[in-house]
Amino acid sequence: MLRSFQSELLKLRRPWMLAGVLGPLIGFAIVSPIIQFVLADRAGKPGGMGLKSATALAASNGLARVVTDSAAYSGVIVVVVFATGFATEFGWGTLRNLLVRQPNRASLLTGKFLGLVDFLFAGIVLATIAGVITSIVMGRIENIPTDSWFTSAGTSALVSSTTNLMLSAIGWASLGLLAAILFRAPGPAVGVVLAFFPIELLVNGWWEEGTRWLPGQIFAAVAAGGTIDTNFDRALALTLGYSLVAISIATFLFVRNDVTS
Repeated sequence: MLRSFQSELLKLRRPWMLAGVLGPLIGFAIVSPIIQFVLADRAGKPGGMGLKSATALAASNGLARVVTDSAAYSGVIVVVVFATGFATEFGWGTLRNLLVRQPNRASLLTGKFLGLVDFLFAGIVLATIAGVITSIVMGRIENIPTDSWFTSAGTSALVSSTTNLMLSAIGWASLGLLAAILFRAPGPAVGVVLAFFPIELLVNGWWEEGTRWLPGQIFAAVAAGGTIDTNFDRALALTLGYSLVAISIATFLFVRNDVTS
């Protein structure tokens, strides 16, 4: 497992992987605070849904909330990265060559998954740093106080938010892995995971309990530190449960099915 973990990290050093994963994460982390601070005066007004007031931004947890909002689309990025990263290796013949060196398929898949998760966590940390720097700059430009961000309460909230984003990412990663193992080709795998988002929104629209059970809603609740419908502990337990089921199914299929290409 350690060798497959290390080999995955080597693969992730490729420029297209760095740009494809880190670029969107950091990009959203920069753009979101700019929007939040520039439009802070529209919070609570028509068309200002989702925006935070200057008072909310200046609060001790204001920075943490901005960082969390900047990761609103991170689920899409994560699930696509994992679906693409694993599915392409079937077509390239990489997995067949790796299995010659490591016949224990479960160990190989676990190492590769953990390697990509480790890389993803590093990306979330870098995106958080980019969001913090952007927020500080925008706070000064828009004359919004930022001193309370760096109190013990503010620092604790920021660390907690970043940790929650990582925990939420595990859920999305497991869905991406499952799609890759099921379809064994990047096109169908990515297509299915992208279709998941609008389908879940439709289901959530007519199912009253959707916010309490649908995977995407649960993962988002973890990232937000809990919601009105689902507290953090429940959301985290369901996220870990969903992740375990998805990874178990993916591992079972990977171990049982032949890798012919």
